[in-house]
Amino acid sequence: MLSLKLGIYTSTSNVSGEVAGVGFTAIAPANVYSALIATVASDQRADLIQESLSLVNPNSKSYNRFATCCLYYRHALRLRSPRQVTFPPYTALPEVLLNLAKCIELLFSASSRNDLRDKLKTVGYSKERIESQLIPILIIRNEVDVGHASSGITEDDEISVLRKFVDRSVLNVGSLLMAVSQKISVTDDFLAPLPESGPIDRAKLIASLKKYLSDSQLEPISDTQRIIAAT
Repeated sequence: MLSLKLGIYTSTSNVSGEVAGVGFTAIAPANVYSALIATVASDQRADLIQESLSLVNPNSKSYNRFATCCLYYRHALRLRSPRQVTFPPYTALPEVLLNLAKCIELLFSASSRNDLRDKLKTVGYSKERIESQLIPILIIRNEVDVGHASSGITEDDEISVLRKFVDRSVLNVGSLLMAVSQKISVTDDFLAPLPESGPIDRAKLIASLKKYLSDSQLEPISDTQRIIAAT
């Protein structure tokens, strides 16, 4: 939720404070986590962090679904952060769109696109705003996400439009999450609870993976990995 509030990818490596008069410090392993707070005035950071912690009450019936959607949004921001990725900017546009679309879809768990439209209206958006600013994220995701690779020459104008669309989509989904958080503050069960079948499905998946791993792998090209770095 801190990523949502700041509008950038964030991760915490050092937390310190005082509980019941006793000081504490928690430090994450180096190079595992990093904290990035940028383009925010120093006198505003503390307030934004506090606001993010109280954005949605953890005891709210909507909290688990909302927090999970924030994780998808956070990952979309991470894929655009120069502090987190080393590949050229915008290389991961499909992955960014994929995470934004997952955020929207999981937020309401709609049975159909029309059902999603109806639920977006409950947030307070007009039909025109829904069709022009949110639904296109799902439509374009279906055309350019990680499961729909394409080949051939792409025109500069096409790339420029796609980049602008992704940038706009990140802002729109962030606005959607903030609007939903306000609805939750008024209606505790504004979002449906997450389904409880997840752990069972994951158990079946892990069992299948163990079975695949028990078989021998395909013949490797080489027994030795070679990593070549060019500067």
